[in-house]
Amino acid sequence: MSNLDPFYLIVDDAAWLERLLPQGARLVQLRVKDREERELREQIARARDLCAAHGAQLVVNDYWRLAIDLSCDFVHLGQSDLDTADIGALRAHKVRLGVSTHDPAELERALALSPDYVALGPIYPTLLKRMAFAPQGLGRIGEWKRRIGSIPLVAIGGLTPERAGAALAAGADSACVVTDILRAGDPEARTREWVAATRSRSPGRPVSPDGMPHHFPSPGPMLSPASMTTRIDARFEALRAEGRAALVTFVMAGDPDLETSFEIMKSLPKAGADVIELGMPFTDPMADGPSIQAAGLRALHAGTTVAKTLELVKRFRAEDDATPIVLMGYYNPIYVRGPEKFLEEAKAAGVDGLIVVDLPAEEDQELCLPARAAGLEFIRLATPTTDDARLPKVLENTSGFVYYVSLTGITGAALVDYAGVSEAVARLKRHTPLPIAVGFGVKTAENAAAIAKYADGVVVGSALVDALARSLDDEKRASDKTVAAVAALVADLARGVRGARVADGPAKTDAPFSLKATFGAIARLWS
Repeated sequence: MSNLDPFYLIVDDAAWLERLLPQGARLVQLRVKDREERELREQIARARDLCAAHGAQLVVNDYWRLAIDLSCDFVHLGQSDLDTADIGALRAHKVRLGVSTHDPAELERALALSPDYVALGPIYPTLLKRMAFAPQGLGRIGEWKRRIGSIPLVAIGGLTPERAGAALAAGADSACVVTDILRAGDPEARTREWVAATRSRSPGRPVSPDGMPHHFPSPGPMLSPASMTTRIDARFEALRAEGRAALVTFVMAGDPDLETSFEIMKSLPKAGADVIELGMPFTDPMADGPSIQAAGLRALHAGTTVAKTLELVKRFRAEDDATPIVLMGYYNPIYVRGPEKFLEEAKAAGVDGLIVVDLPAEEDQELCLPARAAGLEFIRLATPTTDDARLPKVLENTSGFVYYVSLTGITGAALVDYAGVSEAVARLKRHTPLPIAVGFGVKTAENAAAIAKYADGVVVGSALVDALARSLDDEKRASDKTVAAVAALVADLARGVRGARVADGPAKTDAPFSLKATFGAIARLWS
């Protein structure tokens, strides 16, 4: 069976080929819809000649009769196309055949035709159109490859260069792309990125990269070389190698003003923060407690908007290209701006992920799936009431990491059951390979260390916002102590996190813990 190029480009007009073939594309499908036959013939003939001139393989989508008439030697057919296609005629004219599949029944039908490749999709949620089939996930690639053996396997749907590397590592022989290139700001440059990413990977890698069990929901891009990895993946992988948890710090964008907020953002990694959660202020923060509400109001009074929040990220990225940034907030401002526009702007600014507290998993089509298709992680919240029956739905499209907000303290006691944290993290890890970051309203290095024994990350928010608030002058304006106050607390918390090792089982501890701080942290998410 002949090999396919690992980079498989789909275009909707032959004119694209004049621009993209010189960038290194060598396997191209022409998918032209809703044209008159005369124009279809012109499109196919033009694509055929351009591919021949560049030494590329052309695959004609759907129009198998025209492919035969115009001496093309490869067609791609969907399942509905198979109902009317003359497979015998294709074989008689030595036209090779690729077939789309989405479920086991379709795969059996395709294999009965002895195809020259099998396509599986969508692997990830798609941005171009809503598919009738749910995302297959990386695990399905391995399953398909085991069943088809030496027949080349093409992965398609929601892929980016990073995700393409994961698909190839999972067992695909070729990664197919449409939207990520055709809708890119610079399609030529994006094509070169795809060429470099896919040809650096050997097709037919082991089915389960990093030993991931196939029953896990797909967590987004699998770990690959640094150039193929999201910032969030890279950060957690690096910290895993160090044997410690991440310190995840929350601050409100624009609090107490935009310039001070920018200086605070810059100070966080230097003080020891590993991931930054940046709050998007909103006029009606129903899930926030008093501290975060006050921070949001200060930011709004300072003129902070979604656009200015993204500008903060863009400025930060000009100086720090490594620290992951997760935007946290509510759906309303995103909806008003327009989800597609917001996602494009967020990705361009350098945002890595989103936490949107008022969108449940049942509404994934609204923002979660488009966000993942745009290359942004979508982090979900889990609590002690998220039981084993509910968790699979919550985790289905979650990526980046899981944010676990939990309280298992005894009423009236100033203690937290840290063994319960260990058990909760272990329970979550039975359902997902994603890192688990735990939020408890941590205030001290000792608190952070106690949680970091078990979790992959320690989330701190209210304590940092309170430290900022205490540094303000009587007019609620920044003072010369504001940035330093936040940075000093982060440095102390980082000392605690770095001093702890992730434990395999429950640790015995009686570290004192403030119920007021604990309820404050929970209130900002679930009050």
